[in-house]
Amino acid sequence: MDNRFFEKPIINFPYEYPAQHRELDDQGQPTQRIIEKRRIAKFITPIPKPRKQKSKDAFQQQEFVFNEGIGI
Repeated sequence: MDNRFFEKPIINFPYEYPAQHRELDDQGQPTQRIIEKRRIAKFITPIPKPRKQKSKDAFQQQEFVFNEGIGI
């Protein structure tokens, strides 16, 4: 069986817009067909929703006490 997917994996020129791609089946295996358009991006990374924030009073910075050693 002729497996061009592994014999010649690069089918586009490196400095041009991709004009074609090799077709993959539902399991990601090559079907030996070349499609004359750019591959559709199917892998999307989900962005998590922001965590709920507590009230603004809970995030106030505490004040420092600078007594420069007085009372030690």
